Amino acid sequence: MIVLGIVDSKPAAAAVLIDGNVVAAVAEERLCRMKMARGMPVQAVAQVLTLAGICAADIDQVAVAQFGILWVPDPLPWDGWFEKEEIAGKRKISKLGADLAPYAGRIPFAPRVYTSLKAWTARKRQTQLPDFLRERYGITAPVTFYDHHYCHATVAYAHCNFDDALVVTLDGGGDGLSGTVWAGINGKLQRIHAIDSFHSLGNLYSYVTALCGFKAEKHEGKITGLAALGRPIYADILRRFIMFDAKKGTIRYRVPMYRESAIKRMRAALPTDFDRADLAASGQLVLEEIGAAFVAYWVEKTGLRKVAVAGGVFANVKFNQRVYQLSGVEKLFVYPGMSDDGLAIGSALAVHFGAGRVRPRRVAQMALGNAYDDADIETALQE
Repeated sequence: MIVLGIVDSKPAAAAVLIDGNVVAAVAEERLCRMKMARGMPVQAVAQVLTLAGICAADIDQVAVAQFGILWVPDPLPWDGWFEKEEIAGKRKISKLGADLAPYAGRIPFAPRVYTSLKAWTARKRQTQLPDFLRERYGITAPVTFYDHHYCHATVAYAHCNFDDALVVTLDGGGDGLSGTVWAGINGKLQRIHAIDSFHSLGNLYSYVTALCGFKAEKHEGKITGLAALGRPIYADILRRFIMFDAKKGTIRYRVPMYRESAIKRMRAALPTDFDRADLAASGQLVLEEIGAAFVAYWVEKTGLRKVAVAGGVFANVKFNQRVYQLSGVEKLFVYPGMSDDGLAIGSALAVHFGAGRVRPRRVAQMALGNAYDDADIETALQE
């Protein structure tokens, strides 16, 4: 079976799997030269078909990651969460989420309303994307959409080489969730826990990123580096906003907040002259504490000591070290494409999980895009 996998959020990417083996995968940003490009991976789709040596008629199935995003037919640059939003509909939905967040604690169904509304506004994409594939590339294979976190889980489990594994996903959010826990047993995945996107550990780190003067959902790696230069003197302040609930084994916000409402609350709690490095160190410490407690809880509860992970939070290498050092963790596998570009492969793998068991295997290699020889490089330098 030949499957084309697509993710059209950010970073957008495409992949081709043949009988469950990844033969090509490319992030659109590598071709259009826009960092973290989101929208339809126009050039990446064409390139993975070429790299795989196939044509449109060879494709048996198209798999697309994520339900609740708006249709964007051409790649757009991503300039951060609180920067100018080119997509008017997305700007309105994001503002609604920020406005609803303070009421989430008093109105339990408020987060569900927001998630449902996002899915409703994105419903046309499920016809627009297949139409685009047919008109642009001549791809007529059936198109199936898959849940964001399920795609993170499939790619982590399929490539961890553990027959049985605890599979954990953590990120800013996708399809209404910011984290999931799965039992991967003998090639099958079963979800055993989920965290609502309004209680996102990844988003808290993004708020720290914004407060430090960087771009949220783009420059979090700078915070990880900056943290080494500071002292975690504001950790207690951050702990007022988020906690690990040991009774329920989940992560939750103590104060309901999202996007602008979160920035406003956190800035008000901090000293007016706070030090950026110290805030970065505080955010890093709290991320490690809560994330590690979350993983440790589910390792103990399930008895699964080999852990496979994916999702943007696991791009934080210092946090990964903390997880690896947990006494209950025997082995840790972090999928190399842990951010959303890895969902292109994850969605394609979801087809195979749906068809039956998938044997977890080692990642053979991650050089899955175009190759450049010395002549190509010399030409580029001369130009």
